[in-house]
Amino acid sequence: MNTDAWLYFGIVLGFVFSGSSGHALHGLYTALAYGFGASSLALLAKAGGGIYTKTADIAADLVGKVEIGIPEDDPRNPAVIADNVGDNVGDVAGMGADIFDSYVAATVASMTLGASFAQTIGVQYIVLPLIMCIIGIISSLIGLQLVHVGPNGKPGRALNSGSVFSCFVFIVLSVLVFAITNSVAGSMVLNWGALIATISGLLIGIVIGFSTDFFTNDEYKPVRHVANVSSSGTGLNIITGFSYGLISMIPAIVGIVVAMMAAYFGCEAFGLHGFYGIEISAVGMLSLTGIVVSSDAYGPIVDNAKGIAEMSGMKEEVVDAADSLDSVGNTAKAINKGFAISAAALTMLAVTRNAFTMINEIRRQFHEKPWILQGTDLPDYSACVGIASQGALLALALPAFLAVVLPLCAAYCAVPYF
Repeated sequence: MNTDAWLYFGIVLGFVFSGSSGHALHGLYTALAYGFGASSLALLAKAGGGIYTKTADIAADLVGKVEIGIPEDDPRNPAVIADNVGDNVGDVAGMGADIFDSYVAATVASMTLGASFAQTIGVQYIVLPLIMCIIGIISSLIGLQLVHVGPNGKPGRALNSGSVFSCFVFIVLSVLVFAITNSVAGSMVLNWGALIATISGLLIGIVIGFSTDFFTNDEYKPVRHVANVSSSGTGLNIITGFSYGLISMIPAIVGIVVAMMAAYFGCEAFGLHGFYGIEISAVGMLSLTGIVVSSDAYGPIVDNAKGIAEMSGMKEEVVDAADSLDSVGNTAKAINKGFAISAAALTMLAVTRNAFTMINEIRRQFHEKPWILQGTDLPDYSACVGIASQGALLALALPAFLAVVLPLCAAYCAVPYF
């Protein structure tokens, strides 16, 4: 994240201090191209990672747990290695790329909007999104230092406390930057309306996180209610869970609308364009990307730790401790998915096809090597890893082709207008 922030900073300074509008436009085009590259990367990484991890997850659970009746991370399951690897591929690499895309898109869009208003509001608002990014990086690093869990502590609360403290540090540093800059300049170089917009976006990000935690954490009513109705049958369980899923959208939708209104009217009240306020609020919401990605990585780490504990035959109390950590990891992953957008249609079509291929491979191994279930023969783990990898790569062939060809076609068509 530090490299990206300084790269943005260099791009903007290049056309801010170039002294001519032509060079400024060239610098802006570079930033836009960088944003488009981040979007292409996110599409490939998120979709590919999702295809890999869900192919292995579905196949391993369907054959191993449902058909054969062995535990989830049993080493006799040929897909267990692919399943553990998939947690890292999909939930860390894929989700990280997706959040990175959102972060870059919001930053570049704010820079572009600031450039379009530069003659009326000043060039400093082109650089302001990058300043917010740097403050967010520093705040995330400070907040991560407070994430500690004692012997009887709860990991979920530790992660939440780190996020809250990072938010507090971000607000304090932002106020100091605005106050010092305006004091040194002797005038309102940085409009306080932009600060209000940024903080409004930051707060709605925290609201989304805590509302998601409420609906996915087993300490609160929604999860406990769904667990209780499970004894009444599958149908009631699905209806109740789906209903809570719809209700969980209300805080996010209402919060986003309130944040947009606060950002717009806050900027207008201080004489700054309201649309710029809405855009900079998106940067504020994603400013704590560092701690968001760190929390997202927590889930796959503890999930793999649980799998290793089961596969190596550790004591039951070790597996139980890892299982409790894993439940918190699921909540952390659910929170971070609220900050990203996934290529769901592309992923699910490929997952369905690849999962059936892996299911047939697992069944073949159990049929041809019955000694696997007795523990006297090893399954072919590499076959399942290969199916997941090749399936994900083949599914991305068309999107990768379009990601390369379409920008070239668009550039060729746009040349006569410049």
